[in-house]
Amino acid sequence: MSLAISWKYRKRVKEGEKSCLLSDDAIDYEVFLSPDADCIAVETLLMSDLQVVRIYKKDVDNCFRPLKHAVSKKLWHDLSVTKGFSIDEVNHPRMKFLKWIDNNQILIETSGDIDGGSIDEKVSYALE
Repeated sequence: MSLAISWKYRKRVKEGEKSCLLSDDAIDYEVFLSPDADCIAVETLLMSDLQVVRIYKKDVDNCFRPLKHAVSKKLWHDLSVTKGFSIDEVNHPRMKFLKWIDNNQILIETSGDIDGGSIDEKVSYALE
């Protein structure tokens, strides 16, 4: 199955003749299709120093829609609690999609700078 991003009018993912709007708030997107083709993980470059991963799932109309809860916020929150830093302390937060572990779980690398060091962690996330 092939997915493509269309830049002509808005940021859309196209699967065959079906075209679905992802968002139009970013500089660049890279799409990774889940093994069962029901979800996509999208590396989204919001600014030159801010990159997040967004997850979209097919809806009843067979169009990709964002998950109810933002994966990036949840992962950064959980990591800040585990590692003992405040999210507000992170400079240049970046997320890189690494792989689909299975149809409902992804592996992401989170990185950024904080006073006195840096963050570079691989974390998994189970989809809702």
